[in-house]
Amino acid sequence: MKKKRKIIIINARALIEDKLVKTDILIENGVFKKFGKNLKSPEKDTEFIYAKGRIALPGIIDAHTHFSLQQGKYKTADNFSSGSLSALYGGVTFFIDYSLQVKGNSLKESVKQRAAEAENNSYIDYSFHAGITDWNLKTEKEALDLLRSGFPSFKMFLIYRDKGWLSDDSQVFDALSKLGQKGGIVEVHCENNDLINLLTGKLVKEKKTQVKFHPISRPDFTEAEAINRMIFLNKYANGKLYIVHVSSLLSAEIIRESKQRGIQVFAETCPQYLSINSDVFNGKDAELFATCPPVRRKEDKEGMWEMIKQGVFDTIATDHCSFNSEQKKLGRNDFRNLPFGMPGTEFSFPVIYTEGHVKRKIGIEKISKLMSENPAKIFGLTRRGKIAPGYIADLFLFNPDEKAILSKRTQNHPVDYCPYEGKEVFGIPETVVANGEVKILMRRLVGEKNGVLTKRFADKN
Repeated sequence: MKKKRKIIIINARALIEDKLVKTDILIENGVFKKFGKNLKSPEKDTEFIYAKGRIALPGIIDAHTHFSLQQGKYKTADNFSSGSLSALYGGVTFFIDYSLQVKGNSLKESVKQRAAEAENNSYIDYSFHAGITDWNLKTEKEALDLLRSGFPSFKMFLIYRDKGWLSDDSQVFDALSKLGQKGGIVEVHCENNDLINLLTGKLVKEKKTQVKFHPISRPDFTEAEAINRMIFLNKYANGKLYIVHVSSLLSAEIIRESKQRGIQVFAETCPQYLSINSDVFNGKDAELFATCPPVRRKEDKEGMWEMIKQGVFDTIATDHCSFNSEQKKLGRNDFRNLPFGMPGTEFSFPVIYTEGHVKRKIGIEKISKLMSENPAKIFGLTRRGKIAPGYIADLFLFNPDEKAILSKRTQNHPVDYCPYEGKEVFGIPETVVANGEVKILMRRLVGEKNGVLTKRFADKN
């Protein structure tokens, strides 16, 4: 293995122990070694980065991506190479993607196949959540094997019965109970499949299938009911429940109440639910904004920010899923044909920093916890997610005073549209250090494609 150069970042304002501290940063052998003023190195090949006026934050850990996703006849615009590069430009230094078990087939084999696809194709380190579609004794054994071998997180679905992905309540309860005993985390996509089918059927009868009716087919209560049900079951399963992509204020209020009652649940939301509202479905190219669950009303967006202030959410991740506009247009007149998803990993920090810190005065330390420290803790990424001695040196630098306009013309991703087109933001990463190596320097790629599959070991508590 090639020895890593020493790096000294000079005169940064670094987030250390929840405070911005003006300091130099010494990185040695890939980890944060020392902080202080006027740090020096006797080695001639030490790399110096001058960071005056720049803020240094821990690298973003995007715990919810879908790179190189094949969904029926649709294939995302990216692969692990282009997806991870886009993430890197967004200050992301680690991502967790997904495998998906084919019903009747091996869970371990699904992880093995995705790992082989990503090998030698990522610019940053990565891991996988194992998607479960067929919970039985064989899958349980394989899940426990995966957990022991460094894959402690799994995902189950309460929707997509037609695709063979849906797990019933008894299967989710059993998985929560069995895997939770060993520290395993069960993520759940919470929407009520039968209610959505009922509402969709009514809209079809009324010939209301244009994309603007997509959010009406799966209103907030279809999500909130499913979340409430999973939290109730987990009270008795004593598992480690993680709710992905929470989209509505109604759902967030249920999560808040559950946490106040001492019921264990981790909650994730995404930049799109905090920055885009359902008005987009009345505009041009509405299909580009179709996600599952959908973006909600302006009142939901504002209420979700209030929930973040109150500490209801544990993480912000992107649910990045980048189908091209031509694929999305196939659902313009019938939302049942939509490939759901929206690109976002490159924009996640600037959007959240602008909406959260600049506009709503949420502390930068809280944003960093949601996007870096908390995902590291929850998903077993030891020595990641913080700028601290001995931690793996993942960080990015940005100029807090510099404005930028998000656009498909300037993004570093092959998808042919930008869901935030024309949005003015602050917080565009300039320089990114991942695993102790400078990968992006003043917005130029200087690093290698050497990200590796990383084992994670979650806490049993």
